[in-house]
Amino acid sequence: MGSELLRRGVASAATLWGVGALIHDPQAVLQVHRDYLAAGCDVLTANTFRVAPYSLRRLQRYPNPQELAKTAVELAREAARSAARRVVVLASMTTLEDCYRPDLVPDDATLAEEHRRTAEVLAAAGPDGLLLETFNTVREARAACQAALATGLPVIVCFTCQSGGRLLSGENAGEAARAVSIPGVIAVGVNCTRLSDLMPALTQMACSTDLPLVA
Repeated sequence: MGSELLRRGVASAATLWGVGALIHDPQAVLQVHRDYLAAGCDVLTANTFRVAPYSLRRLQRYPNPQELAKTAVELAREAARSAARRVVVLASMTTLEDCYRPDLVPDDATLAEEHRRTAEVLAAAGPDGLLLETFNTVREARAACQAALATGLPVIVCFTCQSGGRLLSGENAGEAARAVSIPGVIAVGVNCTRLSDLMPALTQMACSTDLPLVA
């Protein structure tokens, strides 16, 4: 969502990778959802990638995370109602720090508390499930996964990978998939990864989990 909004010239989307558009140009977010549906999508990801208290505290004017999450999910729902088929709406959550900097992952206590807050905010907005994406370490993915599962919603977990079937942390993608293959997780996979590195990571995962794979 953030990438597409920026590609379309929505300058406000540069704030926290899409959050700014929820505040300043929600109609642009709605239009992206509608265009994805027209292209054949059956699943919409709400624009909540950085709608986390941890992330929002970095802004000079701290927005209300509950209101932003509600707006994001409602925009996806509004688009979904126009489709002549059932459309699933997922709320996205991601790493606390930079998705491409595994060296910045906070301590375990911070991970547990902050991901709990994020998961609760997103669940209260009413999505059909939670999409955990662009995780770069097993440790943070596991913490986020446990927080997400506590909401009772279905959970999908995706990692960002490099060459050789490894996470950006260097950990094996198969071991990562195994670590989050726990009750309530309905699929695991890979995102924000070069196409040439996609299949090696998925192959490692396929050897380590019986869950469906996503890319």
